[in-house]
Amino acid sequence: MKFEFVDNSSTIDKTARKRIRSHVAIGRNAGKKISRRSKKELLRKPARAPIPQTASAHEQPESSKICGSVSILGFPRPSALPAHLQQGDRFGALDLVQRAISFLDGVRHAPELDLALDYSSESKMWSLQPLFQDEAYFHGAMAVFFAACPSLPGLSYPSPVTNHGNWKARMRHLGLALRLVNTRLSGKDAASTETVTTVLILGLYERQQGEFHRGLVHMDGMQRILQMRGGILEFSKNNPDIARKILRCVPV
Repeated sequence: MKFEFVDNSSTIDKTARKRIRSHVAIGRNAGKKISRRSKKELLRKPARAPIPQTASAHEQPESSKICGSVSILGFPRPSALPAHLQQGDRFGALDLVQRAISFLDGVRHAPELDLALDYSSESKMWSLQPLFQDEAYFHGAMAVFFAACPSLPGLSYPSPVTNHGNWKARMRHLGLALRLVNTRLSGKDAASTETVTTVLILGLYERQQGEFHRGLVHMDGMQRILQMRGGILEFSKNNPDIARKILRCVPV
C-alpha cells in the first residue's frame, strides 16, 4: 500500500474523509483507555443549564476591601455607617467619600521613582481603615482629596463642586480636622495611634500644597508623640505600615 498526501485539491467524497479521520483517531488513541458515562446515568440526570454568576458571587480582591466588610464597589447603606459619615450623607456626600476612598487606595509617586519604590508588599489598610474609625482623620483625608481633585463636576456637596466650591469644602474639612486633633492633643489620647495617623495626613496635606514649613511643624509634633510612645522602633512593633510611612516623611 502506497502512501499519499491528502489535500483539498483532490476529489475526496465524504465517506473517504470519514474513514481517514477514523484511522487517524485510532492511531492517536492507541493504548489509551477511554471512559464514557453510561447512557443510563445520562438519562437519569436531567441536563441543567449553567447559572451565570453575578459579580457579587465572586470574592472581591483584597485591595478593594475596606475594614473587612466595606468595599469600594459595594458601599454600605447610610444607616450602617459611623456617625461622622452619616452627617456627610445629609449633604449628599457619600459619592464623594467613595471617590476619596478610591483615590487614597491608589499609591502615587513621581514617575522617575517607579523602579526605585516597591509597594507591592505593603498594606493600604493604614490609610483606609481610619476613615471609618476616626473623625479627625476622615476630615484630614477629605481635605487631601479635595486638594488633589480641584474640580468634580456632576457631584453635589451640597452644590455642584466647582473650583470655588472645592476650596470651601476643603477648608471646612481642614478646619474640622485641626480642631478635633487639637482637642485630642490636650487630652489623654494625645499619643494614640489615631492621633499619629491624623497628624500624618495633615502633614501630607501641607506638603501637597507646597507649605513645607507648616508640614514640618506637623512632623515635629509627630516626633514628640513618638517619643511618648517609646520611639519609632517601639511604635513599629504594632504599627509597621504606619511606621514605614512616617520614616518616609520625617526628616532625618
